[in-house]
Amino acid sequence: MNQYIKLLIFITIVAFFTSFAFISMDLLFSEKIEQNQNKAYYAAVLNHNNIAYNDANIFDVFDATIQVETYVYEGQELNVYINSENNNISVIFGLFDASGVWGDIIGIMTLDENFTRIINVSVLIQEEQLGKDVSTRGFLDQFLNLSLAGETLTPVIVGPIGSEGDLDNEVDQLSGATGTSNGFQNIINESYFIYRNLLEGRDNA
Repeated sequence: MNQYIKLLIFITIVAFFTSFAFISMDLLFSEKIEQNQNKAYYAAVLNHNNIAYNDANIFDVFDATIQVETYVYEGQELNVYINSENNNISVIFGLFDASGVWGDIIGIMTLDENFTRIINVSVLIQEEQLGKDVSTRGFLDQFLNLSLAGETLTPVIVGPIGSEGDLDNEVDQLSGATGTSNGFQNIINESYFIYRNLLEGRDNA
C-alpha cells in the first residue's frame, strides 16, 4: 500500500513539473511568435527614427529606445510607439473605417510630438489590385517631413499630379490609381485624428 502511495505521489510530481515545463515553453514560443509577427512594425518604427539595428538585436534595440503606450479606441487596443530621445510618435494606420478601393492598407506613420509634421510613412500590408503599388517609396517619400494642416478636415491632401498651387500638406496621387490615392488620404487623415485625440486625452489626464 505504501509503495502504491509513493508511486502515485511520484507520478503526480512528474506530471506537475512536465505540465509546468510545457506551459513555460508555450509562453516562450508564443512570445517569440508575437515578436516575429511584430518585426516588420518594429523595423519600420526604428527606420523612421533613424535608429540603427540588425536582425540579431532588433528587439533589444527597440525595447531600449522605444516606449510603448497602449490606448483603447471603441473597444480596440492600440499601441503607440514613442521615441524616448525625441518623442517622435509612431502609430499603426489603417485599423479603422477608411480603406483602399479593394481592401485594407495598413502601415506605420511617424509624426513629431506635436502632430504638426509627418516624419515618415511605410505601408506594410495592402490589398489594392489595380494601379500602382501604394507601398512604393516613390510615392511614400513625398510624405517625408510633410507639414500637416491639423486645424482642417484634411491634414494631408493627396492631389492630382502636377497640379498648380500645391499646398504644404499636399502630395501627388499615384498615377492611374485615383481611387487608391483617395483611400490612402482618408486612411491617413482618419488615423491622424484618432491618435491625436487619444494622446491629447493622455496629456489632459
